[in-house]
This record gives sequence, structure tokens and C-alpha cells, in this order.
Amino acid sequence: TTGRSKRLEAVQLRLIATPAEPTGADSNRPVDQTAMLIGYKSLPASTIAASDALTVQINRDATSSRQALAVRDADHTRLSSVTVAMGPRLSGYLAELTSAGKLPLFRALLANGATAMQTPDASSSATKAYFGVRRPIDWPESPIRRVPNPGSVYGVAGSLSFPSGHARIGMVEAAALAVMLPEVAPQILDRGADFGHSRIVLGVHTPLDVIGGKAVALRMVAQRLNDPQWRTTVFEPAMSELRAGLEAKCGTSIAQCADAPTSDGSYRQRLTYGLPQAGQPGRSLVVPAGAEALLTYSHPGLSVQERRAILASTAIDSGYPLDTGRTAADSGWTRIDLAQALGAA
Repeated sequence: TTGRSKRLEAVQLRLIATPAEPTGADSNRPVDQTAMLIGYKSLPASTIAASDALTVQINRDATSSRQALAVRDADHTRLSSVTVAMGPRLSGYLAELTSAGKLPLFRALLANGATAMQTPDASSSATKAYFGVRRPIDWPESPIRRVPNPGSVYGVAGSLSFPSGHARIGMVEAAALAVMLPEVAPQILDRGADFGHSRIVLGVHTPLDVIGGKAVALRMVAQRLNDPQWRTTVFEPAMSELRAGLEAKCGTSIAQCADAPTSDGSYRQRLTYGLPQAGQPGRSLVVPAGAEALLTYSHPGLSVQERRAILASTAIDSGYPLDTGRTAADSGWTRIDLAQALGAA
């Protein structure tokens, strides 16, 4: 039996792991998104230009089917947009359970745009106003191609772009679900990243917007999991309900029930979108405080320091856009590769 398999069996048997943070952090305290993303202000013009050019390329190269998916993803209240990545068997069982009203705690946590999973200050409106970045579709003489039959996906003309709120919502849902189901985490996180990518397809956000939104999401999920009271009264009951329901449908463990992994690696690629490194490469990640909580259930029994070491060893290189915030606690969130960390031996 591999170390990975042993850990997954431990998840099956013991969902309550060592406390992520002994300080009793209040997960309702504000997440300072501006401090996290302040590095945008010092990005070279060439980096912003590269992100803008990639936006146009992604938008104009999108097939009709990818455009249609982007329009569907604009409805961020559809939990199935992310849960479909669990694979045909598990996602089918989940659909049966939710349709029958069997998972009320899970649905309350993650349905309707993950409003319960996100911290109360989730809106990016103030941060967008601070940075004042115009949406691609509103650029002067914009080259953005509007998708056919868009419905209301383009929202209010003149609304701002950085960071992406949709990318944040999609990654909150994906990260929370991946923490609950580490057995299928890579493909869930691929879909979470693809949900944010849909905003580029539509021409309403750039890769930098999406990278920023996903980083905010990881910090929100980690902050929630660092709150012992919230974790034990909200998250763990929902996770136990989900896992028990799926195992009952499967008649076996989730690890044995899951379809063959279908991850395409897009989650990691979209941590940077291949944008140039604007800062110093080769620096070890100083793991932001509290990020280790993301591994509480995938690595039960490991110490805080051991989980932090996993995050550091699986992180992407330094120097890519937005990896440095105002303080050490605000920095490093864009470097965390949660898919690799959840599956690390």
C-alpha cells in the first residue's frame, strides 16, 4: 500500500485531524484583498501587456462550445459547475443525493455561490475600486469578441476588472470540495481554474484578474479552516455528511469508488498562465500563516510545520505576478499548488 493510499484510508476513518491553528482564529475577520494583491501596482508594463494580449488570444480562439460553457459558468450559483469534475460516478451519486434533499448541510455550505464558505467580506468591489482596472470588453476600440447569445453575462457597462469575483467564487467551491474529497482533488481544482478561465473567454477579465481572484479564494478557505468553532460546527458536519452519503451510494470507500483521475494539469498551468516572471526566481516559499489548514484532512496527524513543509515543497517558483503582498502574511498565496500539496506523500 502506498503512502498516498494509507493517507486516504485515514481520511475515511478519521475526519477530525489535529487542530490547524491553536489560536482560535475568527474566520469572520476581513481578508485584506488589497494588501494581498498590492504587487499589481508594481508590475512592469510589459507583464500587464502580456496578460492583455493573452486575454485577446483566449477570447478570439475560443470555440463555440467553450463559449457556451463560459456563458453557463457566468451563473456562479450552479454548484454542479464544479462538482461535475468529481467524475461521472461520484458526481452522478451527488446529483441523486442532492435531488433527494439528502445533503442539506453540504448544500448550505457550498450552494448559491459558496456564500457560507466565503468570509462575510467576500465582495471584491472595494478592491476593484482601489486598483481601477478596466474590463477588456470596455477597452477603447476593444478587440474582444462578444459571444453569441450571452444573456446577461456582460453585466453593467463600465464595471471594474481586478480581481475577478467569479474566479474567487469558483475556486472557493473547488478548494473546499477538494479538501473534503482529496481522492479526486486534482480534477476538481482543474475545473475550479477553468471556471475562472471562462471569464477570460468572455472577455470580461484578464489572466491577472483571474490569478488574483483565485489567490483570494485560497486565503478565504484557509481562514475558515483556521477557525476551530466554524470548522467543527459548519465545515466538518457538511464534509461528514457528503462523504457518508457518497460512501453509502458507492458501497465502498470513495477512493475505490472514484473514476480514474482525469486531471489535465490545467490548474497548475493557470497559476501563472505562462506570464513572465517579473520578480526574483528561485526563492523558497515562506508559507503564509494559516495556509497549512488547507491540508488538515488530507494529511491527518501531521503537525503544522509538516503541513507547511508540504506546501513549500510543492509550490511553484517565485517571481511570477502577484506573489508578493504588503506583508509576509499577505504574500505567497499565488504560489500554492493545492492539487500537488493535497496529493503529496
